[in-house]
Amino acid sequence: ANSLANQVLFAGAKIVFGAKVSKIERILKAERILKADDNSHKIVVTSEAQGRGELENKQNNYRCDFCVVTLPLGILKQEHESLFSPRLNVEKAKAIERLGFGILNKVLLVFDSCFWDMSA
Repeated sequence: ANSLANQVLFAGAKIVFGAKVSKIERILKAERILKADDNSHKIVVTSEAQGRGELENKQNNYRCDFCVVTLPLGILKQEHESLFSPRLNVEKAKAIERLGFGILNKVLLVFDSCFWDMSA
């Protein structure tokens, strides 16, 4: 099975923590064909270089086929119009704008014995 999970785990995936992403650019198939490289990466993620001195104010470009970016909802709501290129479609942009956040309460339930079907 050639699943995305297998590709990530076994194909030398690069994981970058704490990088401030400034742009996520999707390279359209037509652009890849014009470059005569249909197998080129589909996404370019641009982030600020981490470091001081020489590295300060430089950018890193990561070329990839898949990209998972996690960021706070407030940042996503504030930056999604300039973060993604091409811009997200109207449905996705409106969905982001409708997302909300607030207080999260957690409840822990403790039972003396297991009463549910463990095989389910």
